[in-house]
Amino acid sequence: MARRLDHLRFDGRQPVRIVSDLHLWGDRPATLARFTQCVERARTEAAALLVLGDLFEYWVGDDDIGSPEVAPTARALGAATAAGLTVGFLPGNRDFLIGRRFARATGITLLADEVALEVGGFRAWLMHGDTLCTDDVGYQRFRRITRLPGLAWVWNHTSLAWRHERIAAMRTASEQRKRSTGLQPWMDATAPAIAAAFATAARRLPGCTTLIHGHTHRPARHDEGAGRTRWVLPDWELDGVDVPRGGGVDVTANGVEPFAA
Repeated sequence: MARRLDHLRFDGRQPVRIVSDLHLWGDRPATLARFTQCVERARTEAAALLVLGDLFEYWVGDDDIGSPEVAPTARALGAATAAGLTVGFLPGNRDFLIGRRFARATGITLLADEVALEVGGFRAWLMHGDTLCTDDVGYQRFRRITRLPGLAWVWNHTSLAWRHERIAAMRTASEQRKRSTGLQPWMDATAPAIAAAFATAARRLPGCTTLIHGHTHRPARHDEGAGRTRWVLPDWELDGVDVPRGGGVDVTANGVEPFAA
């Protein structure tokens, strides 16, 4: 199991740029191009670029790094880390099996499911956000099953062609589900889960009153009371849409500011 960092510290001289839910894939060239630009900008504008999950639409396996869906992103990340940019990746629900081989090839830093971030004294708690959606019972059951010990090993030791077939089928089913149901209230973060996340943050990172996550595709800044703030990051989609989506937040010594992709 690859070691995943759960605490990051930066001096605050440059912001830490945070994005999530890019869902990069071969049929989304405009989104990929914009993310590549984001990575290039971060090389000069930020101390680090952190991706809070779902960098890819799906993850077939670390042995798929040369595929058209993965290779362009891997090259962009590799160039950025070679130039000295810290790039951190926190696992999402679509690509939680990204592992050491991809990390070695790109130079990225693998992060834990929840991460404490300190930027020049400002503190924030980072997560993908899927564990906050506790009313989505079907997904939470799926999450528990897919993270059973040994299941990743079994998946990675099936043929790459079979994995691509399974991913294609799952992607088709996911697109059909989204078209038929859209974003439902039970797919959003719940108040008890949010409160529990803030409690964990306060215990493990004293003084932290800021939570940053993605997953829900409902970008917003929420006042959660008692001086606590929750930032929900936008998903990225610039292909075949009337209103392009993207962006994220910059964390500085003075707090959090949104940025446009």
